[in-house]
Amino acid sequence: MKAETSFKSLLERKDIPIDARKIIKIAFDQLKTEQSISQRYLTLYNEVPIGLYRTTPEGEILEANPYLVHTFLQSYKELLRLIKRK
Repeated sequence: MKAETSFKSLLERKDIPIDARKIIKIAFDQLKTEQSISQRYLTLYNEVPIGLYRTTPEGEILEANPYLVHTFLQSYKELLRLIKRK
């Protein structure tokens, strides 16, 4: 990870005051925590067996998880089969 290498190299530099290196370390740790939380959220969102989606206030769908897409696709296919039978 490029950002991690850059942070680590900054922490090792002796020409940067120790207080500044402490702040850099805190920022790096916070970034790693945020990335971990983001990854856990994405895993949950993509793997939960219930349809989830996000919309605009006007109702436009911005994103939908795979389960919801699969459910709507199956419902649509079933609707087409029913129409063809008539």
